[in-house]
Amino acid sequence: MTTTVLVVDEDTRARQVLCDALQKHGFRTRQAADLAGVRQLRREDGAAWRPELSIVELVREHGNGFSVAAWLQSRGYGIVVLLSERNDVADRLWARSRGILHLASRAGGIDQLCARLQDIVADSQGASRREPA
Repeated sequence: MTTTVLVVDEDTRARQVLCDALQKHGFRTRQAADLAGVRQLRREDGAAWRPELSIVELVREHGNGFSVAAWLQSRGYGIVVLLSERNDVADRLWARSRGILHLASRAGGIDQLCARLQDIVADSQGASRREPA
């Protein structure tokens, strides 16, 4: 099964570069600039729309990536990954306090980011296949 990844970033070029790289690594992508765009995708695709992974750019000019990530997390739209170039402890603590376990960065290059996302998906699929203790 191909994993669907939602990429939320208001920078059109950065969003497209990430989506292109993800597609080269075998992911199916959907993209939005902001929360309004995410809601539009949901309306277009219907109630069954559920990306397996959502990547949200943290640093934004218009609004805050935290609020978008929290909205996605609260509605169960896949594993939420914050894209934070700072990889700051405060970012990690905020995310964890809202149940968001993953931060990622483009700092190591787009291929390294894609490999990290593949690992996150693989870990979640392994966890979901495990028998309850």
